[in-house]
Amino acid sequence: MTTRRKLLAFVVSAFGMSVTIGCAAYGSPYTTLRIKGTVTDEANQPVADAKLEFKDLNYNHKHLELVTDAQGKIDYSHDLDYSHYGSDNLKEGANIVFIGNHNAGLPVKYKDDSVRVLSSYKKGHGDWHEGTYEIKASLRLKKKVE
Repeated sequence: MTTRRKLLAFVVSAFGMSVTIGCAAYGSPYTTLRIKGTVTDEANQPVADAKLEFKDLNYNHKHLELVTDAQGKIDYSHDLDYSHYGSDNLKEGANIVFIGNHNAGLPVKYKDDSVRVLSSYKKGHGDWHEGTYEIKASLRLKKKVE
């Protein structure tokens, strides 16, 4: 009789664990945040090493800071995790703020600027929990007058 109870307890426990694991995997949304953008000057030349802050639309809190490459571009991708506070709050869009040049010690050559951008959502492969939020933005900076 004790062996039967142990076997029954094992089967019930194993079934309970598999149901729990299945629910967690099914119930967790999976999306990606993708940010693409360019920063140019008034002559339409790329601005390398431009530092940009990405703030949420609701409270204007900074969630992400990115720096442009040598061609003045940003191409960033991040899997969203809804259980943590962070760049996931940018899924609706962002206030993008130019905060200077990344090269420490060099004077900033451009005026402060910002742009407000809404994201677009692209559904994934037919599953309810897959997709991509994409933010596309361009900033054209004006030279700072001394």
